[in-house]
Amino acid sequence: MSTSNNTTAVTSKSAEQAAPLHSAACCKRAPVVHSDYTPKGAVETVTLESVEGKSMEVYSTGPANVTRAIIFIYDIFGFHPATFQVADLLSEQLKARVVMPDLLLGHAFDAATWTPQEQAKLGAWLQNHGGWHVVSPLLVGVFDWLALTYPATRDHTGMVGLCWGGKVTLISLMAFADHLRAGATPHPSASEVNDAINAKRPVLVLPSADEGEMADMAAVLAEKKDGSRVVPFPDMHHGFCGARADFRDEKNRQRTAEAVQLMAEFFEQVL
Repeated sequence: MSTSNNTTAVTSKSAEQAAPLHSAACCKRAPVVHSDYTPKGAVETVTLESVEGKSMEVYSTGPANVTRAIIFIYDIFGFHPATFQVADLLSEQLKARVVMPDLLLGHAFDAATWTPQEQAKLGAWLQNHGGWHVVSPLLVGVFDWLALTYPATRDHTGMVGLCWGGKVTLISLMAFADHLRAGATPHPSASEVNDAINAKRPVLVLPSADEGEMADMAAVLAEKKDGSRVVPFPDMHHGFCGARADFRDEKNRQRTAEAVQLMAEFFEQVL
């Protein structure tokens, strides 16, 4: 079923459009610039027919002949070797097709300009390039493309989001519940208890030390009794599963593997 007529989620004037998209933790640590990881997937250019034929790059990894798919929403640094590595690991463990759309359309936050002055502009920049009013029509196109390309995954699709992508994921579990079966978010940015209340699908939240234990959200999710839960990673920094991950560090590597395993087990149960 095409999502192109799902105007409620796209044109809504609700608070989700104006909600904060980043938190202070987004500016505390620069991304890891050097990585020797060779991604197992590939970046392809796809056409989003339901978004006026707009083209978008998508990183895809894992087997194509599958019944489960994960839409992976990166952090503000866009395509990054460490983020590709996490997507590859999840695909391997879940035996699913993982697709990472370039929702920022080539406008990822530039690590080379990681200065206090640029950090101060992050909020306005993110609203312009990653605000819900910007990305929701693109997500409609991604859902349509995914359904056409991998039709067997139509009723078995989940979403993973990092940092800003975590906020996008949480909102999507309300706005696009007809097209998602579950979501997971390591170190989400700007997440609120209302995100948990409004989510219509199961969600796994994996906060780092910067987000804290998120006890209020954990209590709300526990009441849903649908497999939703919060599993804190108090010894990890914001971004440990994304562009800020340093997989040369054994602890970071091990804890990321544990986070991926938790996500794979969660999706096994709910997709």
